[in-house]
Amino acid sequence: MAWIRTATSLISFGFTIYKFFEFEAGQGLRAHRLLSPRVFGMIMIGTGLAALLLGAIDHRRSTRLLHEEFGVAHRSTAIVVAAIVSVMGLLALGSALLGE
Repeated sequence: MAWIRTATSLISFGFTIYKFFEFEAGQGLRAHRLLSPRVFGMIMIGTGLAALLLGAIDHRRSTRLLHEEFGVAHRSTAIVVAAIVSVMGLLALGSALLGE
């Protein structure tokens, strides 16, 4: 669940940066930057999605090891939450990609 929390923070922070600076650009405030807020936001969203994927892989590996060691098969809701967050992250990334 810590991976999900971190990924959600990265995705939401990246999307917020993108939308905030999109709003700022709409008001005519434009500065020359090496890295545009849109690109930075997409990098943050992509990093969040990558963290989510790595967290899901790690969770699956840990669950499999616990099952082999103790023989207990337990379904985790963390994978369901990770899937929901990944869909939301993909929607945010799509919105940022198609925004300009």
